[in-house]
Amino acid sequence: MLSSATKAAVGLLACCLLTLGTQAAQQPLVLPYGVSLDELPGAASILGSPSVKNTSITLVDAPVMIEGPPGSPPLLTATAKLFQDDATGTPATSGPTVRVQAGEAFQVALTNGLRPYVESAEQLDELLGETLDKLRQAVEPAVAQAAPPMTAPPIGQDMCGVSLMASCCRFPQTTNLHLHGVYSDPGVLEQPDHDVAEHGAPYSGGDNIFVRLDPGQAQTYTYQVPGDHMPGLYWMHPHFAGSAAIGTATANSAVLVYGNEARLLQPLGCEPMRQLLGTAQEGNTAGEPFQAKMDGQALLTINGGHAPVITMRSGEWQRWQMLYAAYNRFIDLTFGQPGAAANGNGQQAAAASCELLLLGKDGIWLMQLPRSVSHVFLPAGGRADVLVRCTGPPGSRAVLSSGRGPLSRPNPACTVPSCTVLQQPVVATIIIEDGAGQAQPQLQPEGCTPLRPSYVSDLSDAALAFAGASDKVVRGLVRFDPVNPDIPSEDCQVNGAPFSVPDPSPLLAPLGSIVEWTLGFVSFHPHHLHTLPVQIQALPALAPGPGLVAAQVQGGSAGAGSHGGSRGLRHDRPVDAVPHLGARSLKDGMGHHGMAQVGDWHDVVMLPVIMHEDTGCMKIVKWEAPGATGNKQPGPITDWVPTVSGSF
Repeated sequence: MLSSATKAAVGLLACCLLTLGTQAAQQPLVLPYGVSLDELPGAASILGSPSVKNTSITLVDAPVMIEGPPGSPPLLTATAKLFQDDATGTPATSGPTVRVQAGEAFQVALTNGLRPYVESAEQLDELLGETLDKLRQAVEPAVAQAAPPMTAPPIGQDMCGVSLMASCCRFPQTTNLHLHGVYSDPGVLEQPDHDVAEHGAPYSGGDNIFVRLDPGQAQTYTYQVPGDHMPGLYWMHPHFAGSAAIGTATANSAVLVYGNEARLLQPLGCEPMRQLLGTAQEGNTAGEPFQAKMDGQALLTINGGHAPVITMRSGEWQRWQMLYAAYNRFIDLTFGQPGAAANGNGQQAAAASCELLLLGKDGIWLMQLPRSVSHVFLPAGGRADVLVRCTGPPGSRAVLSSGRGPLSRPNPACTVPSCTVLQQPVVATIIIEDGAGQAQPQLQPEGCTPLRPSYVSDLSDAALAFAGASDKVVRGLVRFDPVNPDIPSEDCQVNGAPFSVPDPSPLLAPLGSIVEWTLGFVSFHPHHLHTLPVQIQALPALAPGPGLVAAQVQGGSAGAGSHGGSRGLRHDRPVDAVPHLGARSLKDGMGHHGMAQVGDWHDVVMLPVIMHEDTGCMKIVKWEAPGATGNKQPGPITDWVPTVSGSF
């Protein structure tokens, strides 16, 4: 039996695995093949039921080995960046899960335990030996920063999938922490100057991604979750500009915010859902991000296991809270029948049939839930909260796959790896176990309307008109331009300029306003804004190829997560992946419940293909009080009235 729910983190870590085996004396962390989910390494900290509100972790370099099917050699042996749970001293590809109630504060003590930078070319020669020449040829600009050993690609190829002129793998042993998706204080009271940004901003609480932790340094982060926060799955990962990608995929932890009951009221049709969530066995479809260069495909793992087994009772709902803890690409998850040898003896296993009900995306519940869907489509960093039910005789099986869904077909406009959907026939195997499933309430499709806090209130034009807030909308254009439009590349820049700190022209978000951005030239990319959810207002119509700016499709959007989503446009449409060059509009409601600070600064991570953040495809946003002057805030806002109230 699986214990309490946590994350489903399906992900990949690409080029920046360190493959020289410099720590051969250390036994590798084995990611086993075909093991039950609750028997995987680290399962206790991921799936365990005890409440873990405060945690202490250390980022370490550790060897990892991914097992293949029985009788085959290991698929990958590498050194990766992992979070080590200081309570156990054990590193894992999914860090300890934090569980917190809405209204509570929690702390995370992070220590950078990575190997220190080398001090000279002579020391680098001694450490790397004959590999040094390859490293210099591939990443000459980074040698001055003394990157740790890593296998360099052939000359002329990209490292981390991006231009060698970009900043990917810059300061690879430097880190910090980002709380992804939680509506909380950004913790940045003024825009750092260049020196502060380069050497690290002082920490005074909240989600400050300008903090710098070099090897041997530590910081305790303090986060306050608002009392009316939407329950759901959020996560933490490294976010130092230049090295976020190489740590995020394998060093990440789930954050679960609880408090469902207050929003699932019987008069709103939610009593069956409330009862079901109180009794449903909470499982896990999760995975850590590794990319093994096998026929050009990536390898997805789940909670520290390769193709793990998930057991279910026939007809019984399980709740899966899924996180795609990756730095690029998409996954398109579907259920299918097992192959001929799926039962281990070459016989065709009996097939179980499975169904999916979507509750929310990116920590934001749907306006009406649950919604029946045929697949789960997620961008890097995306999350989904789903109910899963499979039926069949004991021993029957189903296979969870990526790359067989309706959004998995290649698009000729996609010319770089980050816009592709990962292809893996077996991500996990579901086996129906003996015993009847427990009696559970019957759910009415889209029959429950949960109460919503104001920070995820409906910002559609019709809702704003009803609230008398149409005059609060402030509009702007945000463009994502290729560095060189003639060369297919992962590089891009926002509004014609690369990322810089300080930013001479930050995006402005006046408190008390509804900020609507039209995103221009968004090709196959999700959008992520730190701290505040966004709500899609319109999407471009599908176009036959690149270079076309299509007409926008109006939709009655509702409650998008930090990566975007909608009700009128539906979460199971490719709202996170616009398959051509075009434009779309999003709205953010600024100024709720004292979480905003006058003059606060925070970065908006445009395109959470995280390696794109490392290469400068992001922009700083300034939240400012109307009439305030200067760079630094005078003090926190504690009595701000939401522009548009929620239902809770």
